[in-house]
Amino acid sequence: MTFPDEAVRNLLSGLVPVKLDVDLDGSALAKARFKEESGVPAFALVDAKGVVLWQASGSRPADTLAREIREALAAGPPPDAGAPEAVLYRECVRLLAEGRHAEALAATERYLAAHEKRADSVRLLRARARYGKDGVREAWLDERIAALIPVFDHPWPGDTIAGRLKRALGGDVDEAASKRWVKEQNDTGDALAAIGEPAVDPLLDAMRKGSPRVAERCGWVLGRIRSRRGRDALLTMARDATLPAKTRYAIATAMSVHNDAAFLDPLAAWIRDRKQTRQVRVEAADALRGTLRGRTGTDARTDTDTGAGGTHTDAGPHTDTDALRWAGFLLDCLEDRDPRLRGELLQALLDIKAPYDLGKLAPLLEDERVAYLDVRVCDVACWCVLEITGKRVEGAEETTPEVVRLVATWLDRTRATLAWDAEQRRYAEPVAGR
Repeated sequence: MTFPDEAVRNLLSGLVPVKLDVDLDGSALAKARFKEESGVPAFALVDAKGVVLWQASGSRPADTLAREIREALAAGPPPDAGAPEAVLYRECVRLLAEGRHAEALAATERYLAAHEKRADSVRLLRARARYGKDGVREAWLDERIAALIPVFDHPWPGDTIAGRLKRALGGDVDEAASKRWVKEQNDTGDALAAIGEPAVDPLLDAMRKGSPRVAERCGWVLGRIRSRRGRDALLTMARDATLPAKTRYAIATAMSVHNDAAFLDPLAAWIRDRKQTRQVRVEAADALRGTLRGRTGTDARTDTDTGAGGTHTDAGPHTDTDALRWAGFLLDCLEDRDPRLRGELLQALLDIKAPYDLGKLAPLLEDERVAYLDVRVCDVACWCVLEITGKRVEGAEETTPEVVRLVATWLDRTRATLAWDAEQRRYAEPVAGR
């Protein structure tokens, strides 16, 4: 992460930066300690003893960020940071994050017997520790999960009968009601995600039996929890051809949030399978795009050994062969005429740096149908050409018909002479005189 403001850079130069990927198992403790109800904060200021001095999520002006950090450094640890209650609370969180469930259970029991300050939070930690130790959900937690999941079936105000009629007659959806609905849905997802592993089985059951709306939202939460047991269940469900489309869509949603390379093959199979509904195939393509990007960074190289439709393994380094294999898969699937699917597949290709066949992009530069929002298929194809040839410039994402024509003409004229530059990871025009 870089900060353009000089004052912020100078302030941060005296701190030790630590960047954590919260999706990695090794970051479980940090994730458990620093997350807020709204998610994992983008920035946390911690002293040498591990005491949180300040944390924040979202964006803020540079002067505000600098002021808040200075104030936090000047104030130092909170007065109660070394208090027995705070120390024991941190121990409860640490033991649970480290998977030491029996010790975590004992620590939470000690906390609840002596303190009331964060009783609700520690009661949840105790329930998670008990589940991890014995596989048993506490009765109150069962009741809470059972009350939360049906909230996902509450329709957006614009989708109610009254809301649809109002929109049909030219009216607008009540903005305040819409915001309340968004907050309710997000708060419900946050609450279920905070429950973690004990919520996995009820979420999976709701994905099978709930309405399409409930199934999709439960898949989203399941992906946020990132449970290994949940992952294995999703892989098993993905092989079940009898599941309804709503459940397959929910599975793809969960896989999209999960970002686990184990899902690449089933997602690829669904994209190829024209018997799947359009919604399932598009969601699978979106999940594939996110997983490739999440596993490999900007190079979009994967660690699968056989690529699309083959047998997955987590072993082995990322290779250029893998990148080329996935590029070939995406290009083959782009023969499908569905513009929404083409848009997702091209976005995935945009991240891949491999010497794939540029000729297969040429016809896509002529597809002026809308892929998503106001973006056309040819626009995304144009970005792919510019990216893989090192020609993309600031503002090029706002393509116009004229820009697309220019790129198409240039590609037709130079494609035969372009050579792959392995060091720069892009196609390059030949240098004059060589």
